[in-house]
Order: sequence, then C-alpha cells, then structure tokens
Amino acid sequence: MTSYLHNFPLFAPADERGIVYRGFIQIHQTEHYLEIHLANPLTGTPAGIYGNQELQTLLAPQQAGIQARLNQCQDIGIFLSDLKDVLENVCSFDTIQERTKPSFERYNHLVTELNNIGYDKLESMNDTMDDFVFKYPDADDRWHWIQVNVPPHYPLQSPSIKVELPTSDNNNESIITTSSLGSGQSLTKMLESAVLTLNQYLPFFDTMDQLDKNARILDPSKPLRSDNWRRIALGNHCSLQLTVYDPMRPTQQPPMIRFFGNAKNVTPFQQAWQRFLDAKEWQPTISLLDNLVGPLPSIVRKNMLVDGDGGDGATIDDSKDDDMACAICYAYKLDMSSDGKTSARNQETPDTICANQQCNRGFHPSCLFEWLRSNPSTTKSFNILFGNCPYCNDLIAEGGHDLILYLEFFILDGLDATLIITSTIPATVNDGVIVVDS
Repeated sequence: MTSYLHNFPLFAPADERGIVYRGFIQIHQTEHYLEIHLANPLTGTPAGIYGNQELQTLLAPQQAGIQARLNQCQDIGIFLSDLKDVLENVCSFDTIQERTKPSFERYNHLVTELNNIGYDKLESMNDTMDDFVFKYPDADDRWHWIQVNVPPHYPLQSPSIKVELPTSDNNNESIITTSSLGSGQSLTKMLESAVLTLNQYLPFFDTMDQLDKNARILDPSKPLRSDNWRRIALGNHCSLQLTVYDPMRPTQQPPMIRFFGNAKNVTPFQQAWQRFLDAKEWQPTISLLDNLVGPLPSIVRKNMLVDGDGGDGATIDDSKDDDMACAICYAYKLDMSSDGKTSARNQETPDTICANQQCNRGFHPSCLFEWLRSNPSTTKSFNILFGNCPYCNDLIAEGGHDLILYLEFFILDGLDATLIITSTIPATVNDGVIVVDS
C-alpha cells in the first residue's frame, strides 16, 4: 500500500486504518489538493473524492467512472495512477492554460483604469498585472495602502480589495467585498469607495496615532492600521495592554485594560484605574490618551506636559524606560521562533520580576531559565528551578516556557517564612509544595 509514495510523494494516509488519504496530485504541471476516503465497511461510509474547485471542474465529466473505480479500489497507488491518467486526458495542458489566460481586453481595460487612477497612486504591481498596491490619502492626509487582486477574466469578474481596517477580532487586514463597494463598478470607483470606508475610521486612526506619538509603546513595534491594541509601559517594570472596544467610536467607552508586572508594583496602577472607573470619570468628548493620563500619568513620554486638576502643566519623567528591558540580554522582546519568522506568539517579554523591591529587575523567562540552569547552586523541583537573582542574589524561581513564578518571602517572628506565589497558570502551595491546579 506504500508503493505509491515513489510516484506520489506528497500523498499520505491521514488515519491509522488507511481509510483517508490526503495530499497533492500533479495534473499538467499544476499541483491540486486531493482528499480520498475509501469505503469503510465497519461504519458503512461510502467512498468519496474531494478537492479544490479547479480539480472538481476537471472531475465533473468523468465523475461516475471515477467513483466506480474508487468503490472497487484495493490499492490506493493504482487508483492514483488511473486518476492522473484520466484527468490529463480529459483536458490537455494547452486547454488548461487557455482557460486561465488573460485576454487582450483585460490588459487594455486595466491600462485605461490606471490612466484614470493616476500612476502617482500606484505603489507596485506584479509582472502579470494580477496584484496591485495603491497608495491613497484619507480625509486627514494619512496614507493608506490598498491591495487589489484582479482576476484573469476582469472586467467580467470583479477584483478583490484588501485594506487595513480595525476589526473586533483584530485581523491584520480586512477584505472589502465587491458587494459593499458596488459590483460592476470601475476599479477607479471601487478604490474611491474603499477610501470612503477608511474615512469612517478617522477617529480611531487619530486615537491610535496620538497614543503612538505620546505614550510609551512597547508593542507592537510597528503597529498596523488594523491593530486596535497597544501595550504601554508604566514604569518600574509594569505595563498595561489596552484594546479599543468600538473602532468606530473609540472614546465612547473605556478600553479593556490588562495590567502586567510584579504584584506589589502593579497594584497601585490597578487601584488608580479602578477608582477612575468607579467614579465614572471617563469623558467621551476628550481623547483616549487624555482620559488615561488622569489615573495613569506615567504612560506618557518624558517632558510631555499634561494638565492636572489644577490646570497646571506637570512634567512626566520616563527616564527609566530602560527598566522595561530584560536585565540579562538587555532587550525587551526575545524572538523564540525556530523558523526565523517573527510573530507575537513566538516572542517573550521580561515578565518575570525579581521580588526584591530594591532590585525589581525583569527577565525573559527563557533568559532566566538558562541563567539558573547554568548556576551550580540552583535547585530543581519538578520543572521549576529555584536559585538566586543575577543582581541582588535574592531567591527567584523560573519554570521555563510552561510556568512563570514570582516568589516573595516574608519573615514572620524571625523564624517562619510564608511563600506567596503568583503564576500565569493556576497554582497553590500545599505544605511547602507547589501544586499546579488541573
């Protein structure tokens, strides 16, 4: 049953019983995704063959014959060879190329459209004139990049347009459907309609631009127009992450805020924010940053003047911005990816904080884990390393990628010690033993 791998190396069984097979089959130098389900006598499930839309089109004229062969299939390799021969005979390579070959009318229409749009707005395009990137300003002269994919049978088929818009699920880009822009319109009109859509989010863009300019942004390092969140430094190894609920009305209600940092240091920030919310002091008529500066003045950059309750300007000092970096590698973000592709999911930030208030240095979990592991005085309990802070020599612990612990010891009556544990996963201390809750 595995002899087919020589001719079809990209095809493999998807289950232990060899009932379902998935992979790719090459038809006239084109790879097509294919999934084959053999008949299962135990469950009575009939055989079936599935694939992408283009493959289904090729299968349609011979569907009955192919299904009959599949029902009688005893060797998946023989069936794949027969299927390949049938599909290549159904449609020659030249016929397939002709189906997708753009017409002269398409290119002529595109050149006319580009002349109407203006080449000053064309940022880039590929050699086959399928993918375009246009640069358009919004009503506040803020530049936006609009991606356009033109199908082979344009103008009979409408192009698809992608532009960075904030969404509730924080996708990096939004697809503006042709129905929302008006199907059948010229590409010029569709781009103009896309800009009108962008202009609906001007308050959101203004809000995030003000944050990026004046607040101490930690993440994202290169925010997109679609990003409706920011992680902002508060100082003393504390930070917050805010998410705008309604991009259409960004100041209508307070944003969702999460605080990060050592429990002792972050508590005053949490309390100040909670008092602000309890007092219902949020003002929808002023900017999001101006609202935040009241309860959390340290979010703004050094030498920014903000009005206090008395109306006098107050200088906010952020000279300790460097304290947000890891005290071992001196970087804020640590890339943990193995394939060289950077993303938020495979990056670490210095979230393990030394409990010594005089030290209060932060470390990447991985940096601290490697530091403790190389120290001969470090002890280990399960997957948790117990050792000393590289700077102050106080007790500190780290569990690698799976567990982040902040340990604080308080001496009672000079004899007993009480262990306080804060963890990224539920955990408790029972008779001196750390127990991770299931």
